[in-house]
Amino acid sequence: MVVNELGAEIAQGRVAANEILNVSDLCERFGVSRSVIRESLRALESLGLVKARPQVGTRVMGIGNWDLLNAQVVNWRGYGPGYATQMNELLEMRRGVEGSAARLAATRMTDTERRQLRVVADQLIAAAGSKNGREWVAADVAFHRLVLEGSHNTVMAQFADTVAAVLRTRQDTDRRTITDQTPQSVNNHTSLADALIDGDPDLAEVSAIRIVDSTLKEFEHADY
Repeated sequence: MVVNELGAEIAQGRVAANEILNVSDLCERFGVSRSVIRESLRALESLGLVKARPQVGTRVMGIGNWDLLNAQVVNWRGYGPGYATQMNELLEMRRGVEGSAARLAATRMTDTERRQLRVVADQLIAAAGSKNGREWVAADVAFHRLVLEGSHNTVMAQFADTVAAVLRTRQDTDRRTITDQTPQSVNNHTSLADALIDGDPDLAEVSAIRIVDSTLKEFEHADY
């Protein structure tokens, strides 16, 4: 509880950078022991959000020190004023990573992975047809994970957790999901699935980049 609440406050700018966190004050606020607070602060320090220094205390760090690809940090930022900024930054990164992953996956995916991708692509189509945003996000998370893991590149595969976290921040009821952009979104995902299943690396790369570019275009004009 302490880690999640305090981490969200820092990531969302409700606790300013360079502020010193007082252990006694935190104990009183959360109603927990000093050992629980210290353990929580260590967890936040591992994510770069705070830094403990002798004779100084625990200082809140600026965003440049945070583990910005960590799924928990992505989730915290995704529900604060930095949502749109985070989306744009990660989309710019995803453009390169997922394009390359798709190219690799087109020749490296196993037959089982290709069958799984077809199932998930069908789930996307069904979710779009019923305008069910939550089902779309769930299928979208599974779809992009299959692409990244299908590259059989362990570094790219780890990026799937980051992508999953940022996609799930779109489940907020006040935000539009990709289903608002159908049928183009369905076509883009279907094109990528077809390219991967057919083993076409050129089309797979182009299709993966097209998916990201369509979302980047949305965020250029959105008011989030």
